[in-house]
Amino acid sequence: MNSVEELKEMLIIKNDEDVEAKFKQIAEALFQNYHIEKETEIYDFLEIEFYYFNEQHPDIITYPRTIDGGKWFLHASGIDISFQSKVETDEKGKIDYTNSFFGGILIRSLSKRTANDSSRVIGGPRRCLYELFNGIDVFNPRTESFPKLVYNQKAYISLELPVQRKIPKMGNKGKCVAKNYCYFVRRNDCNSNWYDELEKKYYSGALPWNRKRI
Repeated sequence: MNSVEELKEMLIIKNDEDVEAKFKQIAEALFQNYHIEKETEIYDFLEIEFYYFNEQHPDIITYPRTIDGGKWFLHASGIDISFQSKVETDEKGKIDYTNSFFGGILIRSLSKRTANDSSRVIGGPRRCLYELFNGIDVFNPRTESFPKLVYNQKAYISLELPVQRKIPKMGNKGKCVAKNYCYFVRRNDCNSNWYDELEKKYYSGALPWNRKRI
């Protein structure tokens, strides 16, 4: 099995799996072994955040979807690399949460490599969405115009300790549980001051290094 196939397998979460351990495994793979390519541009991952719902892991703020794992999923907050997902509905057309499972990996920040091998930071999930999907020809789109996830030679990059986001409890209005589901890195192959660069830009939400850890 090649590495791309291994990642595809990782995007299928079984009911009895340790979801948090799977998130960490995928984060390490994406930061160290993958980048995004669009035409001649290359994008390295700087910040990602995990969302997944099933009966054993009721992350209710995850966007529902029915989609194969490893496909792009665009939504109001940005763009995900999807987990294997399926939404079941009851006789009234409402989501059957007992039998549904869905989720994805939200891309929050990227480092764009340029021709002179310097980097430009794209900070914030919506900016990442616009960067990856703007400019595609509506009349004659070329395959290379669409972003794709590409396996690369392993880069030994240390992940910062993940930071938390809050997950509302189902059926318990106003109550939340905090989970360390946002991962980010300090890359040597991009602007080492990308923290400073993001501080100077508009960024939707709290910057990752300002968020709490459990």
